[in-house]
Amino acid sequence: MKALLPALRGVGRAVLTQGRLAEAEEAYVRALELDEEALRPDDPARGLTLKGLASAYEAQGKYAAAQPLYESALEVEEKALGPDSGPVAETLLQLASLYGRLGRFVEANALMGRLVEQAEAREGLESLAVADVVERRAKIEADRGDYEKAEKSYQQALRIRERALPAGHPAIASARMGLAGLALTRGKPDEAQKLYEEALEAMTEASGEAKLADGVGQAGAG
Repeated sequence: MKALLPALRGVGRAVLTQGRLAEAEEAYVRALELDEEALRPDDPARGLTLKGLASAYEAQGKYAAAQPLYESALEVEEKALGPDSGPVAETLLQLASLYGRLGRFVEANALMGRLVEQAEAREGLESLAVADVVERRAKIEADRGDYEKAEKSYQQALRIRERALPAGHPAIASARMGLAGLALTRGKPDEAQKLYEEALEAMTEASGEAKLADGVGQAGAG
């Protein structure tokens, strides 16, 4: 029975990515039933199944059903792997996102704050990992209507990425477009247009440079 679990979870992941949500739910429900028969309650593999089923529910808009599964996965992973492990960070991010969808912004922000602290301790204050988490936090803050905090978070993510990445990198554009969307929401269309144009110009230039490099490489090969 235990040997079937990785394949069942794999089927669930595959059909979920194809948008076949009912089939994904069915595969993960079956895997969870086998988990309960074959695995210890604190086996970290249970966390994978719980998160998979939660993702299938969330994709179907069944947020209330997804919440206890993410919370159970977090409890299992923290006990089995430690509070600062990679799987725990992944689950915290998923749960924070779900709390945001449910309008539970205080809890979502608390989880995002924990993720930022972990990323800073693990990777450094100005790391790209911190920028990624901060940008996700900005989206939750914006959804909550806390636009000033969201702007500061987007700016922090943008500053870190501009120092660490080439100008046309999509991650830089992502932070700029987040700021642009925020500006539109706050009734600042001119500011939004400027940010969108900056993102577009940088990505266009980077794309042109990449095509030029490819052309030179092909010519040299010939």
